[in-house]
Amino acid sequence: MEAKLAQMNVKLSSQLVINVLRQISDHPDSALRFFTWAKEQPGYSHNATLYNEIINIEGGNGGFEVMGLLIEEMRAKGHSLTDKAFSFMRSSPSIKSIVEKLLDTFSKMEYSGRTAAYHCLLSVLYREKLFGVAMSVLQDMTRRGKPPSIFYYNALIASKCRNGQLLEARGFLNEMKRSGCEPDTSSYNYLLGTLCKMGKITDACQLLDVMEKSGHRSDPITYEILITCACKEGKMDGALEFLNKMIKDGLRPRYSTYAAFIKGYFNTRQFEEAYNFMAETSKKDPSADSMNYTLLASLFEKSGMLLEARGVLLKMIERSLIPQFSLCRKVISGLFQSGKQDLAEELQCKLTEATNILNWKNP
Repeated sequence: MEAKLAQMNVKLSSQLVINVLRQISDHPDSALRFFTWAKEQPGYSHNATLYNEIINIEGGNGGFEVMGLLIEEMRAKGHSLTDKAFSFMRSSPSIKSIVEKLLDTFSKMEYSGRTAAYHCLLSVLYREKLFGVAMSVLQDMTRRGKPPSIFYYNALIASKCRNGQLLEARGFLNEMKRSGCEPDTSSYNYLLGTLCKMGKITDACQLLDVMEKSGHRSDPITYEILITCACKEGKMDGALEFLNKMIKDGLRPRYSTYAAFIKGYFNTRQFEEAYNFMAETSKKDPSADSMNYTLLASLFEKSGMLLEARGVLLKMIERSLIPQFSLCRKVISGLFQSGKQDLAEELQCKLTEATNILNWKNP
């Protein structure tokens, strides 16, 4: 084959090589020979995409040892292994058997290639929701004296939590501890978020206590989870307690944390409290002003409370904040359509004066 290829005097390109590989993917020996011949041609070199392609071809045809050698070769050349190299697994009826063979191959590889291989394999297993198989990979890593990093366990816990599989997620947390990989705050946050979404507030508080006794400090996401949960339950005093504790701990709330309060006050129709909250927030974090007022105005507008939405927009103008154009249009249009032309025109005039750039027209 090599002699015939040489006689053809073809100018190689990455696209040409990958097209040929895909045409002969059912013949792994020929694909590998062509790949090897191509990389030896003057003025041409394989890129990462081609390496991942040939690795996938070899894996799909049971060439696991060759896979290992190719992974090490590409890593030595500075190329990145990607999930594409393991995409053959998605159509395999015997993934567990394949994983066992891959793990045996990985154990014979150098550190750099082995680490990249574990990462991509787990990524594919997570995407395919094969969490049990993924856990067996993590356990194998530990048995071989190559304990997985916290990243891999947290990805598993997060996946289970997204699917509402709380019991399995907690099982992964326990397995994590048994393997000697100490959970971090993110590990607990995934579980806390799921517990709160399921309305298991008592369990969430108990888990928070376990987390803190284990020496892990709450971070802004931890507090946001608890605050959002309390706000959704209409327990605004409890949410404020979490906020005060958060600030006392020296943590700055995220914008989405402020949004949880505004939505909570709005949903419980505590509009005055929402204004008071925004006023207090403004003293501590002026950068959140525009977002907070815009959110409240938007909530009023969506609920058909146009006069209240107009009031918020006017307050924004008083505070030299520029409202969103699309929101203003909706409020003004709604006021015109409801027969409140004077109020619509007054708001329109003030907005025009404030922005000096908007060319308003009656809807």
